[in-house]
Amino acid sequence: MRVWAQDETQAPWVHDQVEKIAEQRKPADWEDAKSELINSDCSPGQTALQLMARGVAYGMKGDHDRAIAEYNEAIRLDPKLSTAFYNRGTAYLHKGDHDRGIADFDEAIRLEPNDAFLFAARGGAYGLKEQYDRALADYGEAMRLSPKETHLSPEIDASFLCGRGEVYLGKGDEDCAIADFDQAIRLDPKAAPAFFSRGRAHNNKGHHDRAIADLDEAIRLNAKKCDYFCARGDAYLDKGDNDRAIADYDDAIRLEPNFPRAIFFRRQAILRKGDELAGGPSTEAPSESTNSQKCSTDTCDAPDATGTAEIEGNAARKGRSRYRIDHPILG
Repeated sequence: MRVWAQDETQAPWVHDQVEKIAEQRKPADWEDAKSELINSDCSPGQTALQLMARGVAYGMKGDHDRAIAEYNEAIRLDPKLSTAFYNRGTAYLHKGDHDRGIADFDEAIRLEPNDAFLFAARGGAYGLKEQYDRALADYGEAMRLSPKETHLSPEIDASFLCGRGEVYLGKGDEDCAIADFDQAIRLDPKAAPAFFSRGRAHNNKGHHDRAIADLDEAIRLNAKKCDYFCARGDAYLDKGDNDRAIADYDDAIRLEPNFPRAIFFRRQAILRKGDELAGGPSTEAPSESTNSQKCSTDTCDAPDATGTAEIEGNAARKGRSRYRIDHPILG
């Protein structure tokens, strides 16, 4: 979460506070980290920044309601603190309130119209709402404004390209999506989200081996993402390799036991494997009409550990569907 202030004399103070929090992410350290922020000495002019940094502490803990309360107070004290609007907007996105998030990004952009990150944040929010044309316009502006002079600019540009690629993927334009992911990987060869997204795009086009190669690399770079294993399981399932698909879905469920997508398609792989053993119709790779990109209805019910979990049907494998996409801000 971005927390620096537009006033360069204040930025180091905020940065130091958040760095202290970031270094203490273990749950046992959270109370100490929060207490340090709450009790730290600060001048009256820094009060809004202290509240904003405290909001970040709550946000990193996952307590977005308290984070929003801190940002509200920071904004009351300093209505021109654009980063408070930015951070509150990201908190609203975490809560699934895209409209309020966009409203906060609108205000932040009004205050700081040349900030690339603000346009990327709003573009990501529009993408989550499936307002793809607005999302593409914002990502285009973010890349135009991207701070080329900083040593982080390749990674920044790569994250923006990944975000825009996801928008193209949501629109069903796999070729434009792959072009953006290609460029993101050239800029940042360690960008696991780019390999994950490009792999999904290749799989949508029926290029299963390319998809698996990309998803292998995504998992090598970050083996803690259940979505990466699930996406590779999808590629194996579409290729007709049910055993490897089941193994990947197992890994995804191990990382997140109530992941509806992995649970549902693991069941499909097991059923197809049973058909194979019985000499039934699933002895070959599934066709376009029967593969796991399709369901007979718009939604299907997938059993999970607590009952049932609804997952998307016809859109189950394309666009944003039920993967947790790496938003350029939310990660």
